[in-house]
Order: sequence, then structure tokens, then C-alpha cells
Amino acid sequence: MANPKSPIRLTRKAFTAADAAQIGVQPGGSLLVQCANLRLTVPFREMFGAVDPGELVAFLDSAGLMSLAVNRGNAAQRLGLAPGARVLITALP
Repeated sequence: MANPKSPIRLTRKAFTAADAAQIGVQPGGSLLVQCANLRLTVPFREMFGAVDPGELVAFLDSAGLMSLAVNRGNAAQRLGLAPGARVLITALP
């Protein structure tokens, strides 16, 4: 079993509920998201509407996949991410 606080380095293009469980993150927790030249602490919530408008959030979408979103915004634009960009996700205590 992997260390629950180890980062997930995905070679596939999806981060699932099982991956979230593997690193020990649950809704209400926080993630360290590293992408481009950014290191951000992102709340992990049950839905994107659980944060204020304009705030970044991670959640599991209806397909059970991790999504990064900006409530009433565009996470790809805000983070400067192109399709296929690498993102490293680590659970925070």
C-alpha cells in the first residue's frame, strides 16, 4: 500500500475517487496542486459550488473523476493550463 500522503503521479489522464482515497484525501480536506510553475493549496469539496464565486476548488465530478474548477470561472485560464498539462496532486494534513 502506498504512503497515504505521497503524491500521485499519474501517467493516465484521470484522477479518480480511488486515487483520492489512496492519498488519504476526503471532501473537507485540502490538496497541494502543482502545475506549470504554481504550487497552490486547493480545498477538496463535494461540489464546486461549495466555495465562493471566483475561488479554486477540487471535487469529484459526476463521472467520479477529480476536477479542478473555479466557481463561476475558468480554471484552465486562471492556472494557465493547456490540454494535457501535467498536474501533481498531494493530500495535505
